[in-house]
Amino acid sequence: MHEESVAPMKVKIGNLTFIALVALFSMFGEYWVRGRYAFQKPIYEWAIIFVFYFAFFKMADDLVDRFRLRDYQLFIVAAIFGAVQETFNTGGALNDTAVLGINPAGIAIPLLMWGTTQTLLGFYFGRRLLGKAVEHRKMGKLPWAVIIVFNLIILIAIQFEKTSFGTQVGYTMCLLIVGLLLFLLIWSIRRQKAREPVAFKRSWFLDLVIGTYFVTGIVSGTCFTGALWAGPTEMLEFGKLTASIFGFYTIIASLILLAYRLKTKKSLPI
Repeated sequence: MHEESVAPMKVKIGNLTFIALVALFSMFGEYWVRGRYAFQKPIYEWAIIFVFYFAFFKMADDLVDRFRLRDYQLFIVAAIFGAVQETFNTGGALNDTAVLGINPAGIAIPLLMWGTTQTLLGFYFGRRLLGKAVEHRKMGKLPWAVIIVFNLIILIAIQFEKTSFGTQVGYTMCLLIVGLLLFLLIWSIRRQKAREPVAFKRSWFLDLVIGTYFVTGIVSGTCFTGALWAGPTEMLEFGKLTASIFGFYTIIASLILLAYRLKTKKSLPI
């Protein structure tokens, strides 16, 4: 008797594993900026931060799968979310003394952080580790509602801890920026023709960019904070330095990815 050959089973990796990797990629940025001080946070705060990142990337991934988004559209999705956070969460986009009530650098650099460093690079990192085995599943109305309510609770809770708020002009300008980004996203989706999802393909160039992210983050979080282990005052001082390094890296990475995108004329594998 001849034994029948059995084709090897292809293992599908759950979408939640992919989202968890993307969230962890962003959480590494917390160590980049805070260094050892990051480990002083209670475990429940880290759990909230992880769920916060996880929830956003789950929404973003669902939009990518649902509307066959390309890299620039995913960037806009992340920029919209980042603009809301920088306006109503951290308040970094607001400046009470400015004429228009906003801080140009405080909104531009964080939008690049959300769009490039945390989302585009994060999605590539997750796909790079899991390859083509990631299984996408669309979210239903209930998961969407739960995630939106969770984000609203976070934003409302933060308002009670704030000691200063922006001006009405500042909030209006930030909302106009969000509205413009939302318009660009909807317009780009409506004008696109039916197309297939972006096929994943490994890139040594993007691997190099990811490698510099981790190397620079480890050096920044370890070396530039190790000598400032004295207390909150020093933490504020080194926080400015490490946050500046993170921002500088984000600008450079954004320019590099833009040049790479223009040269290849193909969407980044997300």
